[in-house]
Amino acid sequence: MAKSNSFFGLRTGSTKSLTFQVYKGKQITKDRVTKVTNPQTTNQMTQRMKLPCVAAARSALKELVNHSFEGISYGYDSLKYFNQVNLKKDNVTFSEYVPKGATDMGVADYIVSKGSLPSVPVTIGQPYKETIGSSNGSVTQTYALSFTIDAYELSGVVAQAQGEVINASNLAAVAAALGLAANEQLTFLTQVRTSSYDYNGQTLHRHQFVISRLINNINKAGDWKLSAAVADGATKIVLNTGYIEITISNKKCEVATIYESRNTKTITSVTNGKKATIMCAAAVIYSQELNDNWKRSTERMHVFVSMQKDNEVNSVLTSYLKAGNAASTKYLNTGDDGVSLAGSTKTEEGSTDNVASQFAVVANTKFTLTNGQYTSAAGAIYDKSTDTITYNGTTFKKDTSKPAGMQYVANVTTDGYQYFANDEVKSVTGGGSGTE
Repeated sequence: MAKSNSFFGLRTGSTKSLTFQVYKGKQITKDRVTKVTNPQTTNQMTQRMKLPCVAAARSALKELVNHSFEGISYGYDSLKYFNQVNLKKDNVTFSEYVPKGATDMGVADYIVSKGSLPSVPVTIGQPYKETIGSSNGSVTQTYALSFTIDAYELSGVVAQAQGEVINASNLAAVAAALGLAANEQLTFLTQVRTSSYDYNGQTLHRHQFVISRLINNINKAGDWKLSAAVADGATKIVLNTGYIEITISNKKCEVATIYESRNTKTITSVTNGKKATIMCAAAVIYSQELNDNWKRSTERMHVFVSMQKDNEVNSVLTSYLKAGNAASTKYLNTGDDGVSLAGSTKTEEGSTDNVASQFAVVANTKFTLTNGQYTSAAGAIYDKSTDTITYNGTTFKKDTSKPAGMQYVANVTTDGYQYFANDEVKSVTGGGSGTE
């Protein structure tokens, strides 16, 4: 960095190779940074984790978000706006991230539409809680079996049989209850969890979006059928598209996803005895045509699922470290792959000297051979001959019946045990699958 006096006066900005700034009235000239190599700060890594999630969400919702932003041109500009608004710092909160290379959108309160119409408030309906075990204990996830939006009193229903496509009279009754004028539309967007998988000892999930719409136009209402028969003057009506079911009664519209695929996890809903897919998030977009222009409500996904635990986020975060910065597995880089020298015989110059490895990685902890014993940064000692770890006077023995990452254990009782991992001692209650 240099201070200089310019013939042209003080200046700011950059050339191809220099950057100019003014500091305390003086010209500062610096070499321009043209290449940033693999940023690793927490904020940078968090942003890196968002990129594939937003890209996957945009791909899955392409036919919706390519025209869902009022005032933004349809197509490329709308898709670009979806990226911008969902990647902008602090705009979106992620409840679930995904590992690098996964083609999943995670779970976040994605912004899915923007416009001048009033937003549609969404409230969790029937909750569903599930406890999932992992190598770091267990976590209780809260999902929804349904969500609700406000409605007006249902009136004007006429008798109709179960399974029939909704008729004009009942569509008018439903539209009035939902506040829809002629040709107005509500789009129901839900995100469901389809399956789970293990990643580095953590339970992560796969997801998909399920979309249906209700249009106040009898010529475009053919997807909706009655889930149950109704009588004249009924104050409750239940409709479904085969993917989404809505129940209108008591000035509420309850929405549940009933979509099932080969790997979709479902449980039986207490309403109507149907199988309702557990959902992670949902939004309802209100659309209205006015003077040949379509208006939208501004909506983001309302997230029902609990946020990932820190250990789950950290497990995912490590997958975004580039190889040059991640722990290497190569022997010359302190890793263990390719050569096993401990107790082996050297062939160099015909010598038969025994050569011991200088490092050992056990229980996610690096031990360095010092004065004849393997010691960790925290002072734990690893004994290769007995395959035990001693820390603060407690000896941790390997028990392969315990979950991966929790196998060096001590003080085992019926109420739980302690285990050594990541150069520290942790506790488990409930025999090995409880919380820390």
